[in-house]
Amino acid sequence: MSFDVRPGEIFGLVGESGSGKSSVCTAVMGLLPSAAHVAADGIDFEGRDLARLRDRDLRRIRGRRIALVPQQPMTSLAPTTPVGRQLRWYLGDRLDDPAVRATLAGIGLGPVLDRPRDLPGAFSGGQLQRLVIAIAALSHEPALLLADEPTTTLDATVQAHVLKLFLTLREELGLGVLYVSHDLAVVARICDRVGVMYGGRLVETAPVREIFTNPRHPYTRALVAAMPSTTPPDEPLRPIPGTADGANLLPGCPFAPRCPHTTDVCTTHMPDTTRHGTTTVACHHPSTPIPTIPTIPAIPATTTIPAPAPAPPSERGVPQPTPKRAADPPTTPEPTPTPTPAAHPAPESPPAPPPGPASSAAAPDPHPPPPHAPGSVSGTVPRGPQPPPAPSPRQTSASAPEHKPEVPPDPHPDAT
Repeated sequence: MSFDVRPGEIFGLVGESGSGKSSVCTAVMGLLPSAAHVAADGIDFEGRDLARLRDRDLRRIRGRRIALVPQQPMTSLAPTTPVGRQLRWYLGDRLDDPAVRATLAGIGLGPVLDRPRDLPGAFSGGQLQRLVIAIAALSHEPALLLADEPTTTLDATVQAHVLKLFLTLREELGLGVLYVSHDLAVVARICDRVGVMYGGRLVETAPVREIFTNPRHPYTRALVAAMPSTTPPDEPLRPIPGTADGANLLPGCPFAPRCPHTTDVCTTHMPDTTRHGTTTVACHHPSTPIPTIPTIPAIPATTTIPAPAPAPPSERGVPQPTPKRAADPPTTPEPTPTPTPAAHPAPESPPAPPPGPASSAAAPDPHPPPPHAPGSVSGTVPRGPQPPPAPSPRQTSASAPEHKPEVPPDPHPDAT
């Protein structure tokens, strides 16, 4: 395998467990077991081959020019030593520099500076991980930082702060970062280029946008297709069949037993690495189309989760207003007919009865008061014909009743 990490660049190294990602970091640091053997032609760093240096010379580089951030922060901190003393071990008198303290506070280590006598167990996992990163990046200002899955054990909120810390250190110090991870979403957020490993080999290297929009190796396309963000909601996730056990011992392509496009040459010959534009790929059949795996756009650096839509008024217990009906087309109003007066003159009121005792058969009042007339009071109601009531503004010509004057009863019904 062959790749390079440029100054000020974050190079992501992805692959499933057992592909050899952490072994690459260990080999660069010169920390492989004595039984391990580095078969690479060389590990060039600042003009020197790290694979050929003696251990005494590596100790002058390790921790000073090349720093390592492990996956578990507690493996790098002494559990019985206060954090303030451990910071003093690595930073020395620089810990009293106001600029260094401002940098530590700016990356979220203010509580650590305020409580220097507390043990590492008194802080959260995110604070300890930031502390280890700060020690690795600020102790001797290295040129290369190896981050071996530094956010695997952190929750999503703390993970976002740690990723922001890597971006800040890259911009302020200009150091190169080799970021090892199995989380493609994290790699898409912070990395500039990505290398995909399988079976101890680097099968594809490309810019991060090219990896997610135009993957060429079948294993890379299978990784992208297995992401939840690329799977339709109504379909199950698409796992890669088989396992990677013993892939590094095969004579041909290490992905051949799990590849849907395997041919005879794949099982007998190791593919050469070829370049296709900005992508290098080790495959006998690169860019073979897979209809079931769609390409996806690049994942943005920040993701905004939209707020849920408010429930309709009817679901919140509030009566929903009745929708307005469409307006009727305008029509020409018909003229309101004028009431025609009676043809014969209204009869005169009968004369008042002579004074005398009240009779039990008194003539009925020809104009009794309305039973529910608004504003009516008890008293004598004037007799005689009443003027017709004014038509209501809500009544139309079709519904306006015609007023007819009432004829009083004949006071002498027996007269002929």
